[in-house]
Amino acid sequence: MDDPLGLSKPYNAETARTIKGWAKDLWGLPTTAVVMVSELQCYETHCPPLETVITVQFEDRTKLERRLHKPMVEIDRTDIALCSEHLKAGCDGKR
Repeated sequence: MDDPLGLSKPYNAETARTIKGWAKDLWGLPTTAVVMVSELQCYETHCPPLETVITVQFEDRTKLERRLHKPMVEIDRTDIALCSEHLKAGCDGKR
């Protein structure tokens, strides 16, 4: 059975909490920002099977979204730090 959103896979809450903490710390987010971490299946041509999406919603309702082309369990603090260097672009430096 197809599972395009990857919902049949168990959610790793501890890993998501860790990634959220790194994003808040390394990206200098305000305490009012809400950080969400999701792992999605990717069907694009040059995309690995799983990608992690980090979405930040600010108090003024603006959003920031960053995609890392790997599953949550493979993400480390360095990956999040690289995203902080490219906040106006993607984590890979592309818009």
